[in-house]
Amino acid sequence: MRYAGGVTETPPGNPPWQDVQWLLDASEPRPRVNYFWYGVGAFLFVSLGGAYLAETTPNGQILVQGVSILLTVGLIAGMSFFTMFAMQRLKAAQQQIEAAAELVQLRRWQQASVMLTQILSQPVRTHAMRFEALLYLISVLTRYDRFEDALAVQEHLLENNLDPTTERAIKLGRAMAMLRLDRLFDADRAIADLRRGEARDTSGGLALVEIFRDIKTGHPAEAIEIAGQRSEILRDQLSHRVADVHVLVAKAHDQLEQPAEAQRAFTNATLLAPFEELVRRYPEVAGLDQKYAVARAPDAAPAMPDTLGGSGPAQIAPVGDRPQLTSPGGRGTGNRSDSERFPEASNTLSLPLGESGSEGELRTTPPGETNAPGEEKSSDPEGPQ
Repeated sequence: MRYAGGVTETPPGNPPWQDVQWLLDASEPRPRVNYFWYGVGAFLFVSLGGAYLAETTPNGQILVQGVSILLTVGLIAGMSFFTMFAMQRLKAAQQQIEAAAELVQLRRWQQASVMLTQILSQPVRTHAMRFEALLYLISVLTRYDRFEDALAVQEHLLENNLDPTTERAIKLGRAMAMLRLDRLFDADRAIADLRRGEARDTSGGLALVEIFRDIKTGHPAEAIEIAGQRSEILRDQLSHRVADVHVLVAKAHDQLEQPAEAQRAFTNATLLAPFEELVRRYPEVAGLDQKYAVARAPDAAPAMPDTLGGSGPAQIAPVGDRPQLTSPGGRGTGNRSDSERFPEASNTLSLPLGESGSEGELRTTPPGETNAPGEEKSSDPEGPQ
């Protein structure tokens, strides 16, 4: 299945998870062993033994000096080897966490579950690595609709002292999991706790959770009102996940028997995400595709013509000490400027748009300023989906 942004998801299989509570217990880092007193005892033993040997043995002083040199060299070599070995193990553990993060980002859910199970089924080297792995585990559990287990991991993480941003993101995910489990009273308390924060009116994730809560509890008018009041915040912070808001608003208009508004919101939702994925996230919207038309996916962008002439990719051909870019037709670009090599792209570039064969202009310098995405992308209540 392909989602917005061109990322292909592997079909979810049966992940080989152990019990989540067992993973939480097994992944606790081992307490560090305090070697200080062991070192003090070894130093006293060597010092007293060397003094006794020097007094009672002929040529004992020379022997003690030789043994001291050997011990010093061995100690330095041993510490260097131990440090190198520890750093290699730490680096390998960090690479495992990064690999799990990439699998989650690429929506390779089954591979991510295997990797996370391998990481969390043994003591993790540091608390920070364990915390990061548990965050990714929440995303995978949510993708497999294991909301009870995801809620257990979220509650476990909230027992720690977290920074406000991370704590708020985890609480948003917890509230969404409670709504999916139909624990409406607990979800309402969790939402009330979130609304007491400083980002009450500036959080797109909180607005999405409130809209979903109103749909679950049969208050479609309130859901439409929240979506209208915070439309800019939702669009900036949720990016293409604003499709969730559109499909919930379509459901609200459908409940109010407003087919025109419902069709418009449903079209916006299905332009941004497949309807099957929206139904997986929000089962309450099932059946809307039987009442309203699903938006047609945009056509693929036309291929750019080869400006250098010829067919096939351009190649690098060495000329003297400097490489020169040559087209498949054999013409080199030399040292000419961009305006000399591409005179037709100096101002505008005409490209075919759609199937009608009409042409539009694509400016080389964007007019006006662009809208950067909001900084609160982590407010996504379900994590990477």
